[in-house]
Amino acid sequence: MDIGFLDVLVFILVFQSIGFIGFLFYTDRGNRGCNLLIGVFQLILVIRIVSYYLLNPEHVLFGFSYALAFAYGPVLFIFFKTLLEGKAYAYGDYWKHFLPFLFFWGTYPFFYKRIYLFEFMIAISIWSYHVLTIVYFLKSKRNRNMDMSHVNYKWVTYFMVLLTLLFSTAGLITFFMVSGNLPAIRFVFGLQMFAHILIINFFLFHGLSFGKSFLGYNGIHNRNTIPNKPVLSKEELDYYACIIKSSMEKERIFLDPELSLISISQRLSIGPNILSRVIHQKFNTNFSDFVNNYRVNHAKTLLNTSNTISKNVSEVMFESGFNSKSTFYRHFKDKTGISPKEYRFAHDK
Repeated sequence: MDIGFLDVLVFILVFQSIGFIGFLFYTDRGNRGCNLLIGVFQLILVIRIVSYYLLNPEHVLFGFSYALAFAYGPVLFIFFKTLLEGKAYAYGDYWKHFLPFLFFWGTYPFFYKRIYLFEFMIAISIWSYHVLTIVYFLKSKRNRNMDMSHVNYKWVTYFMVLLTLLFSTAGLITFFMVSGNLPAIRFVFGLQMFAHILIINFFLFHGLSFGKSFLGYNGIHNRNTIPNKPVLSKEELDYYACIIKSSMEKERIFLDPELSLISISQRLSIGPNILSRVIHQKFNTNFSDFVNNYRVNHAKTLLNTSNTISKNVSEVMFESGFNSKSTFYRHFKDKTGISPKEYRFAHDK
């Protein structure tokens, strides 16, 4: 059997991916959720490549691996959402995003004879989620209510660029398949494998050097640097926590819909890094959840008070400091397990 340059690239990619997946699934350092999601992303890649080389296209497992391409977008979107918001999610809430994978796996025998259409649908799925992820990233940067102090924007931007390169090759493969240009398909497939290798090595080097943005290690490029984190004594933590709590409970600054980490930092004359650290250590949460918990509690009071019973849910939302219906409903349900309307109905009885 002749082994070409493309086969060597595939071998390198699979070999690196297996080691990388094992490390990501094993380590408990850094953001565990992010590590597992990137591990799943690489696992999908390995399954698809191995199936391509070992299985007949008519085999049911080949259809399974082919349809897995519809999971690329959802996995990466959930990864970025977990990374940017700095918290773990109940990933069962995202099951609807994987329905296309189940649908196309089940209908693979039909699409097997129409492989160009299958590839076209894969390209649409991947690019739709990629654009959605980029939009979410840009909106998160502008959202002053989100605590983004843990995010390294340079790292995220680099990864976005690499993913754009990777998904561009997927689109080109679809185009050349339609035109029947086999040499071009092999060339672009080689570029795709190379892009995957770049992504793995990006994580292994830049992921490590950028520290807790990803794996949570200090990194190979900054071992001699001093961590840029404020070191606070227990007394200082208690002192700052008291100021923060007083501003929330007595001054009720959480009612300001434009409240942000920077604005509260300036208002309380506490550095943003210190503020974020105190909230994390003393209240065991991040800035966004800390503020929104107060807002949800205030909304619960308004929904449960007889003299505000005439107010509709939207009025309660705005009076509680929320300026987004989706954010209000999401945080309210996370905290209470039911929607604001259901909460009002339950307490009207």
